[in-house]
Amino acid sequence: NILIALAKSRNIIIFDYNGEHKNLKYVNFGNKDAMFGSIPDLVYIDNFGFKLSDFTNPFDWKMLGMGDNAAEICASKAKMIIYHKNDFRVFREMIEEIQVKKNDEVWHGTRKSILSKLSRIEKCFIKGKCVDITDADLNMVRQQGVPYYISNWKRFFRKHRHICLNLRSGASPAKAQLFAGKIMNELRGITKEMQPIYAIEEAHELYPVMLDEDNIPYSFYEIYDCLKEKHKDGVKIMMVTQNPQQLHDTAFDEIKRFFVGKLQNVKGHSKLDEIFRASIALKYNYFDDYREFLHYSATYGVSEVFIPFDSLCYYEKRK
Repeated sequence: NILIALAKSRNIIIFDYNGEHKNLKYVNFGNKDAMFGSIPDLVYIDNFGFKLSDFTNPFDWKMLGMGDNAAEICASKAKMIIYHKNDFRVFREMIEEIQVKKNDEVWHGTRKSILSKLSRIEKCFIKGKCVDITDADLNMVRQQGVPYYISNWKRFFRKHRHICLNLRSGASPAKAQLFAGKIMNELRGITKEMQPIYAIEEAHELYPVMLDEDNIPYSFYEIYDCLKEKHKDGVKIMMVTQNPQQLHDTAFDEIKRFFVGKLQNVKGHSKLDEIFRASIALKYNYFDDYREFLHYSATYGVSEVFIPFDSLCYYEKRK
């Protein structure tokens, strides 16, 4: 319902972690007034991917976990489209066949690292046939069992105001982190012009509490840039999660408006308690640059500014 309301005046791109927003194009669940809504012009892309030719920038490979030298090597090989023809198997062979002196331990270690990482990210790239829908009339396009491909994300986003992307993450957040980060990076040049709202479903997977600071997810880098810098250009970001304790703390540092709805786990309650205690939300006033906590619970029929005291007690009291 929030997205339907925002779509009336803003460009929206939804990163749908598990493919739960498919029906948003047709009909949404009723709101409190028993009214149904939808986003009729929403472009829903269920199955898509990238090609090796999209990864010719060393930065992309760094975001895939490569070191500086490995990233430079992979980017240079990715530019040789005439040889690998976007065939991941051929690309891997090109890495394996690079000539090097036998006693060059540094390169041997680098190559081993590259090949190991290539095995993990191979599933993120399109294999075989695909359909380029960048300039297509999507009313005439039908899924034929092959993935969609978008060769120019800027042009595609200019054509379609509202886009929902099924990240098909499955049990592996790495794919979703790559896809979301890469797309946001591709759209960097037009965000000031389009001023989109990014809706991040399962935000704790795309902007996680990181255990390995040397391996920052692609999506984390781009979302952080939106939170810190892009908001100055009118870019907004909506982060949705039922696990706020798994969301990186820098998100809470930047976000000023919270909507607390269905939150069931005790650790999630504790995270909100922590925010309340550290915040001046006790005297909330959004327009004076304070934080605002909105709350709605269909179970208890409550719709109000979230009372800023221990949220666990707040829920316990209504059981």
